[in-house]
Amino acid sequence: MKQPRFLSRKQIDDTAWDGAITRSGTGLPYAYSWYLDIMAERRWSALVQGDYERVFPLPWNRKLLGFPQVYQPAFSQQLGLFGEGVQSEEIPRFLAAVPGRFLRKQLMLHAYEAEVLPEGIPGSLRWKMNLVLPLDRSFGDMQAGFSKSLRKRVRKAERQLTWQPGGSVDTLISFYRKELQDRVGLLAKHYVQAARLFQELLQREMAEIYEVYDEQGQLVCTGLFVKTKERIINLFGASNQRGRVTYAMHFLLTQVIQKYAGQAMIFDFEGSELPGVAEFFRTFGAIEQPFFACQWDALSIILRRIFALRYQHYWSNIN
Repeated sequence: MKQPRFLSRKQIDDTAWDGAITRSGTGLPYAYSWYLDIMAERRWSALVQGDYERVFPLPWNRKLLGFPQVYQPAFSQQLGLFGEGVQSEEIPRFLAAVPGRFLRKQLMLHAYEAEVLPEGIPGSLRWKMNLVLPLDRSFGDMQAGFSKSLRKRVRKAERQLTWQPGGSVDTLISFYRKELQDRVGLLAKHYVQAARLFQELLQREMAEIYEVYDEQGQLVCTGLFVKTKERIINLFGASNQRGRVTYAMHFLLTQVIQKYAGQAMIFDFEGSELPGVAEFFRTFGAIEQPFFACQWDALSIILRRIFALRYQHYWSNIN
């Protein structure tokens, strides 16, 4: 089997790379070259096997005391190994091929690699949980799986709220920042990146913005959903106080699910480790789709080895 080779950003063939991401069939947009260019600010390298049969993105920065480290960019829930027919057993070989110049690797490996936990992965693993809803049924069938409280709240919301496609990226981000900044703690640069990313997604017809209004015509909720062949992703959205008391987000998610019901796709809630948010998503009948975080801190390993050598030298001298 061909060993993966390390390529810098300028050495990567974007067309071949993006073709590999599409052929993977995951429906995850985070590893497309243009997505990484925006969210990693073009600071990413990769491992590539053969003629782009397998690709493994490595976004990096220098926030580790000036040393390069691999990290997970904002608005990029899952990365990892992409290609047609990827098997989880292939992952250790790619992780082992990550150059030692990256003293820390923090990677979120996507759910399609987590069906069987591979052995031989360096560093520590931590399970994370995404929540998804298959859309290949009628809306009536899916609605029957909604919790009783969700159905009641949506009926109430339908009497008070209306929704419509469209809306500007500036309005979306401004609304989100006003309502959620204190809780999410995004940096100013993340909003700049988000604006660029959302414009690019809209231009590529890979995203839709929806807005929800109350009876007085006031905006109470808005959200951006990424659309690929295989999935609809709940990427970015918020409600204000009026939206929360009228269950606007319950209403919005239900409308989007209904729009795409009956298609061979999944609705991706982009799960949450916050118990309250995860429980809210479960009221839609969402099922768990685990993925895992892998961290390999080579700097710590080096420091431990240095300490061990010095400790051994100390005891040899006093004995």
